[in-house]
Order: sequence, then C-alpha cells, then structure tokens
Amino acid sequence: MITVENTEIRNYFLNCSTDKLLEYINEIKNALKLFSDNHSIIPNRLVQKTPKEGVLHFYMPVIDDTYSGLKTLTHNEKSNKGFIGSIIVEDSSNGKIEGILDAKEVTGIRTAMASCIPILPHLSNYISHLDGNINIVVFGSGLQAFWHIYIVIKLFYPTSNFSYPDLKCINVTVLYRNRKMQLDELQDCLSDCPFELKFEQYNWENLSALQSTIDDANIIFGCVPSRCPVLYYKHLLPKTGSQLVDQYTYISLIGSYTPGMRECDNTLIQRFQALDAPIIVDSKSHSLGESGELIASNVKKNQLIEIGKLHENLELPKIAIANGHRKITLCKLVGLAIMDIAFAKKYIHGLKNSQN
Repeated sequence: MITVENTEIRNYFLNCSTDKLLEYINEIKNALKLFSDNHSIIPNRLVQKTPKEGVLHFYMPVIDDTYSGLKTLTHNEKSNKGFIGSIIVEDSSNGKIEGILDAKEVTGIRTAMASCIPILPHLSNYISHLDGNINIVVFGSGLQAFWHIYIVIKLFYPTSNFSYPDLKCINVTVLYRNRKMQLDELQDCLSDCPFELKFEQYNWENLSALQSTIDDANIIFGCVPSRCPVLYYKHLLPKTGSQLVDQYTYISLIGSYTPGMRECDNTLIQRFQALDAPIIVDSKSHSLGESGELIASNVKKNQLIEIGKLHENLELPKIAIANGHRKITLCKLVGLAIMDIAFAKKYIHGLKNSQN
C-alpha cells in the first residue's frame, strides 16, 4: 500500500509540466461528469464530535465502479492546526486499499483545478485584445490562493496542443485580510514562465486599490472563509467616466463552505437570477446546503448548472453589465470527495507505473 505525505505532493506538482496538470484536470472533470450523471455515488457525509474531547470528524465516502474511497477531515480547536485529513483510495472491485494521501495539499490543488475547468476551453477570451495582458485578482493569501495562482498561470504555458501567442503579461493582484502571501516559492517555480509576470498585494480594506484591481480583472478567485462579503456587485461596475472596453470576467468562489459564510454579496447572485443566467457549481444539492451566498438569495436548483453538465463547445453562462461591455461568469464550489478520490487514484497509479 502506498502512503504519500503533503510535502511529496507539493513538490511533485510544483515541478510538473502543464501537460501533466491538464491530465489531472481532465481526471477531475471526468469524475464530476460521473457524479452529475449519478448523484448517488457520493452518499451523505458523516459529521460527529468525539464524546470527551469534542474533536470534529468528517467522513466523506465515494462509491463508484471507477472511483471508490473515503476522505476524512479532523478539526481539533485546541491544536491550532486547522483541518487535518487523509484520502483513502480503494479498489472498487474488491475493497482493497490502494493508497492513502495526506489531504491538505491535495485539497488545495484539486480545488484550484476544478475552478479552472469551466474556463479551460475559453482561456483566450480572457486575454486583452488591447495589450495582450491578463489581470488575475485573488482574495486570500493562504494555501488555496497559492494553488489557484500557480495552476491558472501554468495553464497559459504553451503545450503540445495549445499556445497563446498574443499573451504578453499576467498581472496578479493578491488581496489579503491580515498577511501578505509569501511569493518567493511561487516566483521560483514560475521562473521559466514564457511571458511576463507581475505581482502586487494590497489589504482588501484598501478600497481604492480593491476597486481599481476589480475594474480591470479578467479572472477573480475568492479563497477566503469569510462571514461578510469581500466582493460586491458594485465593484464590477465601471467607474464614472471610465472608458468601456469589451471584457470577459470569470469569478470562482471557493472559500465559504457553511451557510453562515459568504464571499460575495446578494446583489451579484441576484443579478444572475434576474437575468436567468445559471451559476456554475460542482454539485447543486451540496452547494444549496452549504453555500451561504446561494442560500441567502434563495437560489433554486434550476438556477444552477453543474460542471459535469457543461459542454466544452458552448459558451459559458454569463451576465452582461456596463451596456454589454463586461460579461461575467460566476462559479461557486463547495468541494466534493470524488475530486479528491479521482486525483489521488491517478497519483497512486502514476507512482505504481514509475516503480515498475
């Protein structure tokens, strides 16, 4: 049986090619398609505290002919270590355990990959036709934010099948709550970048900086577990007197995971409802039970579309604002154990093949 720790996983993905990242993204995409075709392969999770110490345990099973296993998470408030967990992959045909991976890095990587699935066939739309730039804004400075930045930048590297010759520069702005992101490792791992990279960081309470970065943002990732919105619909509206330029903006929110949390305001959600534009989710039922943004606006299942039901050859659902000049797509992910199991299974099989 194979066991893999967080450090090994992190080092592997910080040194693998874009083609290899795409293999993992396709694995997760295929797993989400399986789930959308048969929701029963993810049974209800078990959440319970230990009777004496009150340590919170989550058990999240997946039972399918292709992917089978269990993700566990444990949270001990006294430890100050956050969530600690593992991903157990088993052979669906006989129940034999194939391997166990630490969950921390996997959760960050697979979430970033899932965030990028909807835009993967449409990446060229987010390159400015005026200057060849892409402006990426990330709320948060932790592990999830790190992997979202790394993965999306790597997706613009030329591969055997894709290249983006019009891309000149990616501008990344990190909007943090309390502490800046440590960028040294990120920049070192992207030192072979074939285009220019620029990084800026601001506290998101700096409203003028927040507004100016959102004005120009092509891709926005929300990676903060916040009880108050950090992204408001008004931030997406053009400033008075600003020149209107045709622009696509993709927003993926992954930080909130309970009904009491929200990363964007109700107005943004309600604009999608009013204009009959579906919001992209990983799971309709899970997001309507866990996403504070969707719950607060009383979003219904028919106002959502699962990633597993998206068609690559069709345009993404979006709303148009600023007299049609800004087109916005919204994605809200709460995370599914099948993402972890699919990711971990591929990693384990890759290790086995390399050892043979």
